[in-house]
Amino acid sequence: MKFEKGIDIDFENSKLKKTDEKIHNFKKMNKAVFLVCKYLPILLFFLLVFNKFDFAPNVEKVAEYGVSLLLTILLFYVKKYVFFCLFIVTIIVGGFIYFESVAFIVKYLFAFICVFNFANDVTIEPYSIVENKKTIASFVVER
Repeated sequence: MKFEKGIDIDFENSKLKKTDEKIHNFKKMNKAVFLVCKYLPILLFFLLVFNKFDFAPNVEKVAEYGVSLLLTILLFYVKKYVFFCLFIVTIIVGGFIYFESVAFIVKYLFAFICVFNFANDVTIEPYSIVENKKTIASFVVER
C-alpha cells in the first residue's frame, strides 16, 4: 500500500518504509485499549462537568440538545460549507435562544462531537511502529 510523502506500508510483512530511510516494523494495537486510552480522560471530564440538571426533561434542555446535535451534524457532514455553518450559528445564537443557553449548547456540542468521533474511531485499525521493542510512533488505518 502506498501513502503520501513516499511512505510504503506492507501489511503482509508488517514493514513500513519511508523513501531513503530505514525500514521499520509495526504491529497491530489492541483496539479496545486504544479506545480506552483515547476516550477515558474525556469520559472522566464529562462525568465531572455534567450533572443531574443537564438531563432534566424540560423544553429548554431539549432545545439546547437539539441545537447542539444540529451543529454537530453540520460540522461532521457539511464540512465544505463553512460559511453556511457560521451563518446557522450566528442565527441561532443571535435570535432563537437565550444568552444563558449558549454555554450549555457549547457543552452539549462538545459531548456530541466526542460521541461522533467515538463512532468513527470504532471503524479504524490502530498500529504502532516498533524499534528495539519500544513504540516510537503510531498510525491508524480506516477500514
